[in-house]
This record gives sequence, C-alpha cells and structure tokens, in this order.
Amino acid sequence: MTYCGVMTMKHTMVTETGFPFEMAEKHITVVRHHRWIVGHAIWAAVLAVVLVFAGGCGAKSAEQPKEVGESVASARKKYATSQPYDVANKEIVLGQSEGTTFKLADMDSSVTYEPWFRKSHGATPFVLYRDPELHTVEQVYSTASIRSDGTLTISPKEQYDEEVRWTDEYGSVQRDDQGKILRLKLSSGNRWGTREILYLAQYNDLKTGKLLKKPLVHLMRIKPSSGQLARPSTTMRIGDDGNLTLSWKPVRGAAGYVIMQVGIGGAEKWPNRDGDVTTTATSRRMLASTTATSWTTSDRNRSSLDAASVRADDLADGTSGTLWQQEHYGKLRDYELFVLALDDDYVPSFESDHILGRDIAYKIPLMRAGETLKKENILSPRTIDDVPVTYPVTMADGMIRRFPVHLDEEGAKLYVHRQDGTEWVKIPFRVIGTELTDEFYVRASSKDYRGKLADHNRKALAARATGSVQTVTPMETRNIVATKKDAYSDSIPSTDYVVEADNALEEYLGANMAAGKEYLDLKAFPEVGDDGVLRQAMDLVRQRNPILPAVISYYYSPSKKLVELRYGDLKDALKQTTTLISKVGAIKKAIIKDGMGDEKKVDAINRYIADHAQYDYEALDKKNAAEAIADQQGQDSREAIKAKDDMDLNYGYAWKPEGVLLKGKGVCASYASAFQLLASQSGLESAYITGQTSGGMHAWNYVKVNREWKMVDPTWNDSDANPNAYLNLSLKDDRYLSTHIPDSSFVNRYHN
Repeated sequence: MTYCGVMTMKHTMVTETGFPFEMAEKHITVVRHHRWIVGHAIWAAVLAVVLVFAGGCGAKSAEQPKEVGESVASARKKYATSQPYDVANKEIVLGQSEGTTFKLADMDSSVTYEPWFRKSHGATPFVLYRDPELHTVEQVYSTASIRSDGTLTISPKEQYDEEVRWTDEYGSVQRDDQGKILRLKLSSGNRWGTREILYLAQYNDLKTGKLLKKPLVHLMRIKPSSGQLARPSTTMRIGDDGNLTLSWKPVRGAAGYVIMQVGIGGAEKWPNRDGDVTTTATSRRMLASTTATSWTTSDRNRSSLDAASVRADDLADGTSGTLWQQEHYGKLRDYELFVLALDDDYVPSFESDHILGRDIAYKIPLMRAGETLKKENILSPRTIDDVPVTYPVTMADGMIRRFPVHLDEEGAKLYVHRQDGTEWVKIPFRVIGTELTDEFYVRASSKDYRGKLADHNRKALAARATGSVQTVTPMETRNIVATKKDAYSDSIPSTDYVVEADNALEEYLGANMAAGKEYLDLKAFPEVGDDGVLRQAMDLVRQRNPILPAVISYYYSPSKKLVELRYGDLKDALKQTTTLISKVGAIKKAIIKDGMGDEKKVDAINRYIADHAQYDYEALDKKNAAEAIADQQGQDSREAIKAKDDMDLNYGYAWKPEGVLLKGKGVCASYASAFQLLASQSGLESAYITGQTSGGMHAWNYVKVNREWKMVDPTWNDSDANPNAYLNLSLKDDRYLSTHIPDSSFVNRYHN
C-alpha cells in the first residue's frame, strides 16, 4: 500500500562485488542534536516500514583496512555526553557453555558497592540484557554472586531453563503419542540460548565500588556450538491485505522453523537512577511452527500482533475514559518477532534479527473500529450517496486509520420491496488494504445505481494512499572482497552537505554516503554488534538526510566489522545531490538572515515553499492509476510493473525534495522532505513525520523552535483558502490533534 507522504521503491538484491569511488574532499559541517531517542537501538528510532535482515559472513578474508582515523575518535568525544552509556572497546566472545570472569575488590575489604537501582535490594555491579536499549533483563548479577577472592563469573549457569509449548501453524498445542505436551527448550542451565549478541551492563567501578557516571556496556558475542544451524536470514513485508509475511531462505539441515514472539515489559521492573524503569521480558511464545520458508498472519493469529494498551476506539463515546486509560493511551506493549531454525532434535539456531512491534503496529489493520462505526452511523447508510468513502479500522497500535471502501459493482443486486415497491440494493464491499468485507443495504433507483457505484469507487481511489518508505535492503550473504588496499573508509570524509546526526555512527554513515563511499570499516564502533543495530542507524540517517544518494542494498560482516554499500546510479545521484546542495545554499542565502531566531527561520522556509511550489496532482493521478492496475492485474503482473516503473521514472521526483526545490512541484512527501532539508541546513532540528489525516496517509514536519517541538504542515499551509493554518503549532494544539494522527513510532518519540 502506498500513500502521498512517501514513495515505494522496489529494490533488486545485489550479489556482485562493487567498486569504490574516489571523491574529492570538501568542507563538512555536522548538525548535532543532543537527545536520546528512547525505544530504539543504540542511536535510533526508525522510520522503517519494510524491514529486511542479513545473515552471517563470508568465508574469505578481505584486505586489512588501515587504522581508524582520528575524525571518528573526535566524533565519539563530541557526542559522548549525549549517549546513555559507554561501550567497551573489545567484545567478549564466548562459547555456548562458557563464562567470563571479572576481578572485583575482595569481599573482606572495606569496599562498598553502591546500588544503581534505587529500589533494588542490593548493589548490582552487572546486569545482562538481551537488547541494546537495556530494556529487557536476562539476568542480574548482584554482590551476592561475588566470590571470596573478589571474582564474579558471568556464566550461563546462572540462566533459568526456558521453554515454550510447541504449537502448529494455527497455534494449537502439540502433544506426543502419550498425550504429553511437547515443549521447545530455548535455553538451559549450561547454554546461553538463542540470542547471538547479549549486552552486559557494568554499573560500578570494580575496584572502588563507586557508581560509574554512566554504565559501561560489554558486548557478549556467543559462538555457535558444533553443528548448530545457521540463523535464518529473514525478510518482511506487509501485503495489500494488511497481513504480515515473514520469509527466509532455507537453512541447511533444518527440519523446520518456529516464529517466536517475546514481550517487552510487564510485572517485574528495575528502577534506574532517575526513577524510570527498565522492564523485563514477561512472555515468550511460539506463534507458529512450519516446514515452509514463510509465514503469514491471518484472522486466526493477527491479534497476536496487537501492541496497544488502550485503543482509540475504546474512547470513541466521547468520554475521557478511566484514569488507567488516560495514563496508558498512546503507549505500546512492545514485543519482538524472530524466526528460529530447528534441527531434527529440535535444537534451535540463533535468532534471526528482530522485528519490533512498535515498527509495524501502525501498519497492521486489526479489526473494525466498532464504536466509531456506531458513532458516525456508518453501518446503516440510507442511500448510495450516504455510503462512506473511507472506513475506520483499529490498527495494532490502537490508533484508528481510515481505509478506502470499494463497492462490488458486479456483485451488487437490486431488490424490490413486495409491499411498497421501493427499490433496495445489496452492495458487497471490501475495505482496501485489509481483509475486511461486509454488505450495505441502501435505497436506490434501478435507473442510476450502477453509475453511482462507479462514482463512489472513483472517489475511493482518489482517497487511497499513494506512496511508501524507501528502505535499505541487506544483500545476500557472501564474501566482501576489497578491490584496493585502501578501499575501506575508516574516517569521516568532507562534503559540502550538513549531515544531521545524533551520534558518531550516524555522522560517519551519513558523511560516507554523501561522498558515495562503498566500503566502510566499522571497527571503531563495537556497539554495532549485529545487522539489526546497523540497519536501524542507516534507516534513521536516510530519513533525516533525504538528500543522500539512495543506498539500495548493503552487506555487513559482523566478524570483520566491514560494510559494503550498493547505490543505484551513483554518478547521477551524486550529480543530483550536488545540484540540490547548490540550490539549498542559494535559498538559504536568500531567506535566512544573520541573527534570525528559530521561529523566523521556520516562517521564512514555510513561506519560500508556499511561494515557489505547487501540488503535483498529475503525479498523484499517475500514481493512483498505477495502483489501480496493480489492484486489477496483480502487483507482480507485467502491466502493473510497467505502470509503476513508468510512474517512478517520469514522476518519482514528486516524492523527493528535488520535486519542490528543483521542479517547483510535488506531493506532500516532497513538501515535507524539502522543508526538512532546508530546516536542517539552516541550523534547525527537524523531523519528517508520516501519519493519517481525513484525506488518507500524509507527511508533514516537526521542528524544534526555542527548545520546544512544533508542528508544521508545509503542504496544507500552501493554501489560498486557509494559508499557514498549520504553522508552528504545539504538538498539543487541538487544531493539530483533530486533523493529523502521526504514526505510533513518532508518538513514542516526540509526544511521550
């Protein structure tokens, strides 16, 4: 499904080794935003809407890169104060049954270990987490675990046995011949389990017992045991019917696969120094088991993806709800999804990279918004003219989204009432983008009802979403072979572009992408333990820096700490980037004056866009036409692919900043990305936001004005009837909240 805010890109997997490009060095400026976005991996939050994951590493060794450049080290220092914890320079590599020992002060010494957690029963020098956000606790190592000689061993022997009930693809519990419930053992008393990377947080100075200013995190990489299966390399897509599909390549030696869900949050909470809480995983369950290499949700199991604490539809009666509902509205009960491969003895592989509930919940239609349907009297229209163009649906994040209603013109039947002779039409309908179907019974005339059905469907098509997020696709697992000894970039290249970044990794990735570098050395970033962390960082960099050349795929070798990026037409992309940089520089020089405050800068940028751009209805019509062909012929049909390729080639600019800035026209995605680009280059902190409005999916901006986030909708501000009605509005402004519903990932990031 697509929408006005963002544009769908279909990427091709790249398997051949590319060649590096040598770029001239230019001046670089970096915009630093000292904020920590809670809820994503070490730097992150993401936009990403379609997630794909890569597996292990190639066997051949690449050329050894040179030593890490000074610019990376200086960038780390620059962002140090904004990061929630430090990362140890060296990984701890352990076998499945191995432990690691730390030397602390002897127990008979006078050293007292200070507790990090305010409400903890005692000091906890080490806490083991399964995620880089330090949300999900695996095991706590308190001072009670310190031996008399002052050593403390972090060992899998401390782990609890963990198992889940074996289920089939319908969720039914499986039993053996004797009727005993079959259980899948995920970890045991002498094995670390299925997580390849664990995060060991150290809270105390090991000699003095004093608390560290912030935790020191040791990455623990668990080596596979002899004969252990490779972890699945998983891709994800959300289909036109709103169902989630996970797919993976066959794992050699696998007898089957299980799809697992781990809940984040629950009864046991660890308060941190500021009184907030770090939650533990409270539930791990098997959603399905299969011998196939894909799994798709259905009516039977889609409810398992529900992440809402309180649904908007529960408050549709207009009341403020209970106190509990008020406090939990908009908050998610997060979870992780991943796939395990099993051998003939049901021994699991490591987990595939995780899909987070918060990243997909706002895209998964869950059920009819029943209370809203009643309130708006949608269920019983009197005539065809009263049939709604859109239909309210509760999503897995608890928010209500409106999807177009398509009436079945072929299946509609006319009935004549026997007693009074009135004419009625039974109209089957489906809610586009979901599996929801139903029927309307309305009064109609036999003379014109079919024409009215066709008119309704044309309106529904116009209301349909028209674009999707460009994401980065990992390459298939293979070898990385550098073509030159110095092929791998290990420093931050210079460019005229101002890179928006929250940390050294984002700055490093963004600057190298701006320079068209294909080979990157990540040895200076030990926190990038797996592909999931890198993917989230790359998605965020791409979202916040729309001017960067499009990376269509990449491959990461965790063992070598090397990345290969693959671009589209890099030469044209860099030329386009240079043109955009020049244009943005000229605009900035013309409209941003010395001494301007934040609000005046925002006003100037908004005014420039409104004066120099117009909405590209022709591009939107072409997108709608391509979508209609995909609906009728199937999205993989030759006609649909040709229509989409033609649209992308001739009208793709309308979803990118160059549409508004270079051609003077675009849809809302172009307006919002152009605003973000101009704002960032003018020293403002801004964000590209997607979500729902009465007209369907939409894109707009948040911008920080005098340290407070404000809302700007440059598309709607470009209006003769009501200009600048959505300029510098508070995120709590009723005008904004009554017309725009941001996707839940942005709610968690900016509203909580």
